[in-house]
Amino acid sequence: VRDKKITRIHAHFPEPSLVAMITSLLPNIPYSFTVHSHLETEQKYWLTKRVAHAQAVVTVGKAIQREVAKTCQGKYQNKIHVVRSGLNIAAHVVIQRNLKPSLHHSNNLFKIISVGRLVDHKGLSYLILAMKLLASKYPDVKLEIIGDGPQRGRLLRLINRLGLSRIVTLCGFLPHGNIFYQKLLGSDVFVLPCITDKKHNQDGLPVSILETMICG
Repeated sequence: VRDKKITRIHAHFPEPSLVAMITSLLPNIPYSFTVHSHLETEQKYWLTKRVAHAQAVVTVGKAIQREVAKTCQGKYQNKIHVVRSGLNIAAHVVIQRNLKPSLHHSNNLFKIISVGRLVDHKGLSYLILAMKLLASKYPDVKLEIIGDGPQRGRLLRLINRLGLSRIVTLCGFLPHGNIFYQKLLGSDVFVLPCITDKKHNQDGLPVSILETMICG
């Protein structure tokens, strides 16, 4: 941090913000963090400490702003701000214009796509179970899941156990760019089956939904 003359540290999600807070204390520079979704089950005391030491806290919506303020018992409200998730629409339009039309309809496939981290609250295991029901009636349906995470092994085992390896593909992480948008534009339906998991983790408004809306 000192060598690169960094003047601010910003973290995303509450957990990395603990690292940001500790790191900021050493060179004595300000830090801030963004809360993207409803608070995960964690020690509320530590979240309050992180807000107290932060120069600013960003939330992606008013509901999450209220939740953080409530956790802090009404303290530090002047530093908790709403900055909604945004996308560079002009750049997305340029990418779309440069892409070749998808050819997946030539073999009569109906392609479903999902984008998200492979974690419990994305609900992807339910989507895979639903594919088992769909495939029994519609043999030309296919699902591609873009993303990576700690549930990858578990989801792969579920796919294999259900005999769906031919129609369900875990694509792994894909950086933003032509391949990512070609996948979105080359699909028929986007599905993100989010749930509230056992630890009460849940989504606010996933950016992948906004990206899909841009793709029409």
